[in-house]
Amino acid sequence: MLDSTPMAKMYLICAIVTSFVLRFIHRIYFSPLARIPRAHPTSLISATWVWWRRRNGRESRSILAAHQRHGPVVLLAPNEVSFATLSALRTIYVGGFARTSWFDEFKNYETPNLVTTYDGRQHAARRRVVAGIFSKSHLLRAPDVRDMMQELLFRRLLPALEGEVDVYELALAAGAEFVNAHQLGTAHSMDIMRKERTAARQEYLHLGNVKLRHLPGWQPAQHALEQQLLDLCRPVEAFLRSGKEGRGTFPVVYAQLRNAFAPNDSQVGSLPEKILDIATDLLDNVEAGRVGLGIALAYTMYELSRHPATQAALQQELIALGEELSIDSGTGFSPTTLRIISDLPLLDAVVMETLRRYAPAPGPQRRAVPAGGAEIDGYWLPGGVVVHAAPYVLHRTASVFNDPESWLPERWLNGKGDERRWFWPFGSGGKMCLGNHFAELVMKVVLAGVYANFQTAVSKAQDPALMRPQDDMMGYPEGEACLLVFQKLRACDE
Repeated sequence: MLDSTPMAKMYLICAIVTSFVLRFIHRIYFSPLARIPRAHPTSLISATWVWWRRRNGRESRSILAAHQRHGPVVLLAPNEVSFATLSALRTIYVGGFARTSWFDEFKNYETPNLVTTYDGRQHAARRRVVAGIFSKSHLLRAPDVRDMMQELLFRRLLPALEGEVDVYELALAAGAEFVNAHQLGTAHSMDIMRKERTAARQEYLHLGNVKLRHLPGWQPAQHALEQQLLDLCRPVEAFLRSGKEGRGTFPVVYAQLRNAFAPNDSQVGSLPEKILDIATDLLDNVEAGRVGLGIALAYTMYELSRHPATQAALQQELIALGEELSIDSGTGFSPTTLRIISDLPLLDAVVMETLRRYAPAPGPQRRAVPAGGAEIDGYWLPGGVVVHAAPYVLHRTASVFNDPESWLPERWLNGKGDERRWFWPFGSGGKMCLGNHFAELVMKVVLAGVYANFQTAVSKAQDPALMRPQDDMMGYPEGEACLLVFQKLRACDE
């Protein structure tokens, strides 16, 4: 009797090869994605091309180059398509395509937050809880917001600016601290901007960097950040339960979430499951402020230091606020200060241009085509295909942004209006960044305070090559430092 084992092995090999060939033929000739221009000849059958570029820190630049070669719709992998059109933004993001599981890493305490709530209705309901207190109208008129901004600017940040300063480190701290103070109140938020708190600042930033970039020890770092925030929540909860008048500003965001998630829970102070529903959003917001606001503030001050004429023009514009921005006058903000700062045209242009040129989160904002499929820009895509647009790509659309690699605030003053339609650092649709108005206002207040009191220049010790943004999830500078020299304006000394 013949041994059937070799024959069985041969049949198995033939079956595997045939299956592979049939899949290959189907993808090449029958897949709905076969019509889409490919970033690489292998993109229809393999994800290797885009995987390798992501692994080696070339994702955004490679996707931009692919769009420049092939047009506004590009196939990156067998199940992934990149778009660079306004119509695609409307279909994907305004149309409410769900986020993918890629966002799971933003979960805290093993508890879903706004970012990791994938169901559209649940996300909308959760967003409505705090949307009002992050709206532009609320931020510009609320006394607690005005008092918080004034406290952090004049008592914590500006006194730390003297001589040579690593503004990247300080800007990251400022981003986290401004967000945390809005959430927990100034008396109970983190205190890491002041000179005396340098060690605490560096420890916190180290933990955040390790966690975000998944460096060795990232899980203990995440647990430490989670515990730190819970420790800050305890006195806030005790204050709210006491009903007494407290120090500092009101814990606006914490109180709003508490009223939604645990309005009658007498045990919330002992940190049961309910408070984790609050803390998971609070921590996500703080981390977004740390990296998002921090990166944007650092690059804005860096570019203003490289462009002394623009810096001088901005200082001239700030004269309109008089003593309200002087670190020495003690006058403080009036009820209209934040609105005046928000409406300054050159300051607005400076902020817009930095967020365009140095979008803090430059890469793809992934979404999944819903079950049943969808048509986007003339291409039919099956359900489950990953689709996305990226700020890095949109903000370098040459037909909209002349000389896109240059930092040119004047484009926002002299443009035809198309620029704002393509401005996308915060996303769009129902899942766009909730804190976009808060982020822009903090940037404007910080920059107004800094340049009403100081002149800045790039330190001779700062290597310009190390200021290139990394091509990663977050566009932090390659050297992870930005050394500027601060000199107090003469008018502030008089």
